[in-house]
Amino acid sequence: PIRQRFMDQALVQKWASGPASLPWNRLALELIVKYQQNPLRAARVLAHLHAAAHDAIVGLAATSSEEAAQAVAVHAAAAGVLAHFYPRESPGRLEAIGIGAMLAVAASAPMSPQTLDFARAAGRRAASEAIRRALDDGGDATWNPTDRPPPAPHLWRAAPPLNLANPGEPLAGKWRTWALVDGREMQPPPPPPFGSERYWEEAREVLRIARRLNVEQKRIADEWNLDKGSVTPPGVWNRKAMPWVAQRALGTAETARVLAALNVAMVDALVACWQAKFEHWSVRPVNVIREKLDPDFLPWLFTPPFPSYVSGHAAVS
Repeated sequence: PIRQRFMDQALVQKWASGPASLPWNRLALELIVKYQQNPLRAARVLAHLHAAAHDAIVGLAATSSEEAAQAVAVHAAAAGVLAHFYPRESPGRLEAIGIGAMLAVAASAPMSPQTLDFARAAGRRAASEAIRRALDDGGDATWNPTDRPPPAPHLWRAAPPLNLANPGEPLAGKWRTWALVDGREMQPPPPPPFGSERYWEEAREVLRIARRLNVEQKRIADEWNLDKGSVTPPGVWNRKAMPWVAQRALGTAETARVLAALNVAMVDALVACWQAKFEHWSVRPVNVIREKLDPDFLPWLFTPPFPSYVSGHAAVS
C-alpha cells in the first residue's frame, strides 16, 4: 500500500525530485504550526532535523556520492527525527512518509539494493545520533519557580494584558549549543541602568511611537509577530531559504548544508539571547510605562511572557 501511494506521479515529483531536505522542511513547518510551538522549540526541532540530514550525507560519503543515495539517507534521517519530536502524530505516519519517499527515489533513479540499504542505514544512524543529542541538550529540564530573583522594580514580572506569572522557557539559555561553546560565549552589553536618564528616554520613545502608529507600521508588526500557531521567526527564515536554494539549483548535499548552517545558527542565537534575558531579568516596557507615564498604556501586540532584553526576534533574524 505504501508503494502504491507513493507511485502517484504528484507524490513522486514532490519527494523524488529536487533536494531531499525541502519537503521535510515544509512538513516540519506544518508541524510547528499544528502543535503551536514557540520560537525556541521550533528552532530546536529545525536544527536537529537539518543537522541530521547533513550528517546522514556525510556518513554516506565514503561509499556513495550519488544524488539518489543522498536523498534516501536524508529521507531516513528526517523521518526518524520528526517521529521523535512529534510522538502525538498518528502512529507510523512520519515513518511511512519516509519509507514512501525512499521508494519514490528508488523508483525514479537506478539504485542497487545494496546502495539503497546502505543509504537508509546511514540516515537511520544520523537520526539516532540526533535523538540521543536531543535527549541530552537540556530541552526537557524542568524549571523551579523558586529560582527566580526576589521582586524588584527593575525585574521582569507579569505583564498585561496576559499577566502570566511564570516566564517562558527560562532554562533555554542553558540548552546545549551547536557552534557556540555555550549561551554565554556571545552576550550583549548590559541594558541601560534602570531609572537612568537614557532608560526613561527609551521608555518615552516607546510610548510616543506607540501613540502614533500608522496602518503600515501596524501591518508590519502583525506580520512579524509570529507567536505560537505561526511558523515563528525561525520558520520565516526557512521559508526564505527554500526559494534561495531553488534559484541556485543546489543539489541535495548543498541544500542540506545550507539548511543545517542556517538552523544551527538560529538556535544558538536564541540560546545566547535567552541566556542574556535571564541574566538581566529586564522588566517589560509596558510595566514601567503604565506605572510611571500612562496607566492605560498597552502596546499594539501582546507582550510575551519573558524578560525584555535582548530581543529574540532581532537575535534570530
